[in-house]
Amino acid sequence: MDIGVHLNLTDRQPLTKRLSNALNTDGGQFPGKFSIAKAVLSRQIPVDLIRAEWRAQIEHCLARNLQLSFLNSHEHIHMLPPLYPIALALATEYGIEHVRFATPEWPRTWSASAWLRDGIMSVLSQINRLHMPHAAPIFLGMGESGRLSQRYLSNLLPKLGPGRVYELMCHPGIADLDEVQDKRLLAYHDWEMERQTLTDPTLKTALANNNIRLIGYRHLQTTQEGLHIRPEEILT
Repeated sequence: MDIGVHLNLTDRQPLTKRLSNALNTDGGQFPGKFSIAKAVLSRQIPVDLIRAEWRAQIEHCLARNLQLSFLNSHEHIHMLPPLYPIALALATEYGIEHVRFATPEWPRTWSASAWLRDGIMSVLSQINRLHMPHAAPIFLGMGESGRLSQRYLSNLLPKLGPGRVYELMCHPGIADLDEVQDKRLLAYHDWEMERQTLTDPTLKTALANNNIRLIGYRHLQTTQEGLHIRPEEILT
């Protein structure tokens, strides 16, 4: 199983005291995504503090002997243009080969918040594409974030192109109300449904019918020319 760091700037408490002090919030907790984005873009929060905080988060995981193969972030905050190069630099520093490149997936039904999110992500991805050191998997699932369904996958899988590498964002799990009490998270995520979607036997059949192979980040090799499956994986 691949293990990565879900970089955070928008929920709960920073690991570093300097960032906690700089946030000027109740208890030094992270503000919401729009507040932290405004603080970064206005330079109210120096990016050096963000770099130090994310380094602490990565080292917190490494101290537990976790082998890291990717970085992404809570609410895609690393896609903010001043922060995306920092995520790339930290990945290089720690030998982490893959950084998620999140892109929009325009929702099929009207939702003001979803259209706002995808509009913002469209702009951010266009800006950040200038800094991409190499190709990244094509991102899927933004439009179904938190509620990945069998219907979505049955419509999606036949449309995937041959010879391409995709990343499907998903949040399968078991809802533990003793651990998660944030009403916003509970309203947004249906972890149980996503787990059922991804473990349903019909998904395995659909993958086979569409000649889709499941791989992990550990199976991917990045080069200037693009993404390749590692030779040893092709033989297995």
